[in-house]
Amino acid sequence: MFIHVKECRQLAYGDEAKKRSNPYVKTYLLPDKSRQGKHKTTIKRNTINPLYNELLKYEINKSLLLARTLQFSVWHHDRFGRNTFLGEVEIPMDSWNFDSQLEEFLPCMASKKI
Repeated sequence: MFIHVKECRQLAYGDEAKKRSNPYVKTYLLPDKSRQGKHKTTIKRNTINPLYNELLKYEINKSLLLARTLQFSVWHHDRFGRNTFLGEVEIPMDSWNFDSQLEEFLPCMASKKI
């Protein structure tokens, strides 16, 4: 299975003081949150509207895939401190239309990580 991460729009600033963001997208097929199950895009510098156009590949049997949830989370990369959580969206794979060729824009819900 390939996940096409195309772009993000109107992200929050990861660094409010400097009004900048260095975003990247991280994915997991939940409930697996292991290091091997994590996939990430490249980091885009100084943008709140990053263009990725990247494919993330998961090798998994379709019958197993249907029992999983695809989690996208967006993070601000901070070279000298902790990365900042910007938002996430989760998609239950048993409700996904695998035959559709249409692109889907998924709204990312921001919430405070404690």
